[in-house]
Amino acid sequence: MLQQRTDATPGSAPASPSSDLLPDVSGSGLRPGVVHRLDRFTTGAIVAAKTARAQRQLMAAFAARRVWKVYLAVCVGEPHSRAVIDAPIGRHTTDRLRMAVRRGDGADAREALSVVHRIATDGRLSLVAVLLRTGRTHQIRVHLADAGHPVLGDPLYGDANWNRLEARTARRPLLHASELRLAHPHSGELLHAVAPAPDDLAAYGARLAGVSPDRFDAWAREATDAVLAEARDSFEYC
Repeated sequence: MLQQRTDATPGSAPASPSSDLLPDVSGSGLRPGVVHRLDRFTTGAIVAAKTARAQRQLMAAFAARRVWKVYLAVCVGEPHSRAVIDAPIGRHTTDRLRMAVRRGDGADAREALSVVHRIATDGRLSLVAVLLRTGRTHQIRVHLADAGHPVLGDPLYGDANWNRLEARTARRPLLHASELRLAHPHSGELLHAVAPAPDDLAAYGARLAGVSPDRFDAWAREATDAVLAEARDSFEYC
């Protein structure tokens, strides 16, 4: 979790606690300090702020697509080595609990862009690194399912047969927010957060990559850095 310090000037004590700390600019009071959300059961890095000013600035950075967001997922099948999925997402036409790709048939559909890199596979399951360029509800899960490679363990968008076969070890959608990079809301310093993979995803990923589970995080960082280096070097944070 990334947290923004309270404002302070050189030589002075930090600002004293006030109603400005752990804000909820939405006004609901239910998500103090929270800047963005992860899907239910998705693990990984999330950003929080201690002041309303920082929260507003960070939320604006997310809205303007100035935050580098990388996810790891275990999916069914063997997707292309690299795929750019540019497909609008909106509410499903009959099931209001689900989202769906809506190509030209929904006023509520919003632009959604995911860049998917396959970094390991055994031909049956694959490990992918996804650079998320927008942040729609269930975006990665919907995009991968629409491409024919649903996230393993996903009860809404997954493959029922694969979910049943792997039910003992894939008890949730195997999706993990592994990395965030963003500019500090006050200083502009580049912040970088990496969240270690949880045991369930690490076990699958290690098997697919042919490494031991205790080496998986290091391997995944190297593999992700290799496929995303060019995009990262040209990414604009401000």
